[in-house]
Amino acid sequence: MHPFKELQKLTPKYAKQLSRTLKALSKISENENPKKEAELIAKYEEEKKATDEMAKRFQELIELDKEG
Repeated sequence: MHPFKELQKLTPKYAKQLSRTLKALSKISENENPKKEAELIAKYEEEKKATDEMAKRFQELIELDKEG
């Protein structure tokens, strides 16, 4: 698949993933229960990792599109 076409498909998925990461982060800051904090931080870390992986792929596709 052409890098630009893949970027078009990845963009909405990346936006949703970024939104989930930010939502997880906001839940940590709103939390007042120390027992639940570790669970919320773990969820945030999981979402952030997925976001970082998508961002890396996004950047790779941009570079491929520039070259092509």
